Amino acid sequence: MNDHDTPLPTGFKLTALDEEFRATPHPRLDRLRTEAPTFYDSSLNRYFLTKMRDLKTVLKAKGMRVDPRTSAPESYTRLLTGMPADGSNDYEPAILFQDNPNHRRLRSIVAQAFSLRNVNAWEKRITTITHEIIDGFAQETDIDLVVQFAEQLPFRVIALILGIPPSEHVEFCQWGKDIALSLDPLRTPAQTKQMDHAAEKLQRYIGELAQERRSVPKGDLLTILVNAEEDGARLSVDELIIMTKFLLTAGTLTVASLISSGIYLLLSNTEQLQKLKNNPELMPNAIEEMLRCISPATETQRHCPHDMTLEGGEKLEAGKTICISLLAANHDPDTFPHPDHFDIERKNTKHVSFGDGEHFCLGAQLARLEGRIALQALLERFPNMSLQDDTTTYSGLPVFRTLQTLPLKLQGA
Repeated sequence: MNDHDTPLPTGFKLTALDEEFRATPHPRLDRLRTEAPTFYDSSLNRYFLTKMRDLKTVLKAKGMRVDPRTSAPESYTRLLTGMPADGSNDYEPAILFQDNPNHRRLRSIVAQAFSLRNVNAWEKRITTITHEIIDGFAQETDIDLVVQFAEQLPFRVIALILGIPPSEHVEFCQWGKDIALSLDPLRTPAQTKQMDHAAEKLQRYIGELAQERRSVPKGDLLTILVNAEEDGARLSVDELIIMTKFLLTAGTLTVASLISSGIYLLLSNTEQLQKLKNNPELMPNAIEEMLRCISPATETQRHCPHDMTLEGGEKLEAGKTICISLLAANHDPDTFPHPDHFDIERKNTKHVSFGDGEHFCLGAQLARLEGRIALQALLERFPNMSLQDDTTTYSGLPVFRTLQTLPLKLQGA
């Protein structure tokens, strides 16, 4: 029996909750792209798009919405974001799930904090943190890069640039890890309690620290966010807390994935690793190729207030969730020849791992900077590191593709 004789994958078989998809997603995504590039997934009540051209059409279309509060009651968007079924009035999504005009207002304020000038100013401090973490395991023979480095660095960086005092970094980062449990639909009741407790502590802590920054400004991200204005409007305390939670979840998972999966790609493709060692100036292009191959954020959602027709003639009904597979689009052979080949000299590295259109990721430059600093440091300090084995396991978190573990031998220590 070949693939054409079996039903197309649907529902949770197209999410990280499915073990086979979690390990090897591309066979299913490639099949959909070939047989049904605009696939209606009735199990999750959504369209599932896999071609780059359709992604561009949807993400750049005017009038598209992301806010679950404007989606249909049974929509996949509401399921994914965990919006209360009763449509509670106090539900406030993060900036990623805000529509205009509020999205434009929030983005204009936050963009001031994540300007290229500010990001570049953080480089020296991020480099210091990177080597501090490495110093903690540099004398070991075997390590788990995910647990001992890739997960730690982005939390430490967020704490540093927000202006959290160093003595409080450990507790602050633990709150971030606990709050990230909100992304796991299979969390236990105990984990939910742990998550809620951390959220309460973070809310109180950020509220108090924001008040301090209004009185005594400092050169940190929290001060920038507290004082930034757009048309006379500033972030409210609630918006500031939601933004902090967002930075501690999506912002850290993306960077952790880039670091760990980037090292895995290099150590699994020794000719590319040697090419990078011989030509360190290829690092920026290598980072983009890693992001294309990995797609740390695997999908994004929209819903449309009116019917629309795609380039291939496929029709999308108003109100239905449109799930766009960034992972599939980044491996579309019509855009990237030999898409499954990792090539740090690839000419076209215009991936969509940070999305596209008006919701393009504001933290993209920071993620690239952290990834570059981390990878350069690891390659310089452990030039002969190697994989302990060829097996890898991925997290079951929906929407993110992140390694759970990456055992390495630090032969260059």
